[in-house]
Parts: sequence; C-alpha cells; structure tokens
Amino acid sequence: MAELGRRAGRPTAGLRALTGGNPLLVTEVLAAADTGVPPTIRDLVLARLAGLAADAQEVVRLVAVVPTRTELWLLERALGPPPAAVEACLAGGLLVAGPDAVGFRHELLRRAVEGSLSALARRELNRRVLEVLAGAPEEAVDVARLAHHAREAGEVEAVLRYAPEAARQAAAVAAHREAAGHYRAALANADRLPAEARADLLEGLSVEAYLSGLAAEAVSAR
Repeated sequence: MAELGRRAGRPTAGLRALTGGNPLLVTEVLAAADTGVPPTIRDLVLARLAGLAADAQEVVRLVAVVPTRTELWLLERALGPPPAAVEACLAGGLLVAGPDAVGFRHELLRRAVEGSLSALARRELNRRVLEVLAGAPEEAVDVARLAHHAREAGEVEAVLRYAPEAARQAAAVAAHREAAGHYRAALANADRLPAEARADLLEGLSVEAYLSGLAAEAVSAR
C-alpha cells in the first residue's frame, strides 16, 4: 500500500482503515482527484443498493449513519426490519455481520451511502438512532456516540447535554482533538446558555486546542 501511495504521489495515512486494504478500493482512492468517495466506488455501491428490496435498503441507510458497527438491538429498536431484509444486505455484499452487530464491509462503502442521503433523510435517521441510544439505560452507550448523533440530527438541546461531557471524557484519555471537536459543537449553540456556562466551554476549548497544537484557536477561545 505504501508503494502504491508513493507511485501515486499521495499520502496513505488512514487508507487501510478506509478501504480495509482492498486493492480495488485502494487503487480508486489513490487515483481520485480529491479526498471524497471516488465516483466509480460511489456508483458501484449505489447500484448494489438500488438492487435491494425496499426494506433492505432501509437497513443499509440506517446502518450508514452509524460510524461504528450497528448493534443488533439498536437496529431492531430503530427500524425493526424482518430478518430477510438483513440477510439480503449481507448477501448483496454491502454489510457484514458479527455475533451481535452489523456494519459495512469497508468504511468507504459506508461513506458512499451516507453521502447519497438527502439532508432531511440523514437528520431523520440520526434522530431515530439518537432516540434509541438515549433511551437504552440497560445498554452501555458511549456519550460520544450520543453527542455525534445529536449533532447530525440537529438536536440542539441534546448537543448541549452530551457534547460537553463527551469533551471531558475525551480530554481525560488525552484525545485532545476529539475533545476540541465536542467543545466546538457545544459552542455552536452556546447562545442558549448562561454566560458562565459558555465561558467554561470556551476555557475547555482553549486548553484542548492548545494541547492539539492549534495555538491560534486556543488564544482566540481564551
């Protein structure tokens, strides 16, 4: 893979995670003019999607808005698909199944489907996922997942509820860029907060931006 990148004059950082090392996907990504999903891959994925029955397409689209694997309990509560619909997604080569979750074979395929969704469809699917995750106290749900889906669903109150805590948890494990991202998400809607709470968010962003090497943003937030 490194040799292919060298020949193409392109960086290969993150390429394995994106493509799973699949030679076809690697070649298409390196040949693309930008960093998005190559048109050839997008067209292939969407053609496979179009060949599925309507209920199977709904499964694929919902799984596409979940950046990690989609747990079976989440899929069942958010969509309640018939088992045959899930099996069709697996047989069509778009999804793969583990013992307790389903997901895309490669991240690039997920991005192709997610990118094909309209803004309204993406918001609605994220809202559905957020509702299930937030209402599942018996399941261990990472607050960063709640913050992500709240942001993608455009649920401002939920962003303000989850993003600050997600930032603090990320900072605690030295994931400073991730923490800064959560602080930015909260601050985008911080006009609804009291001045003291907004100041706390700005201070948090300042620290995490500084630790991420983003000096100008750190000074601006401070």
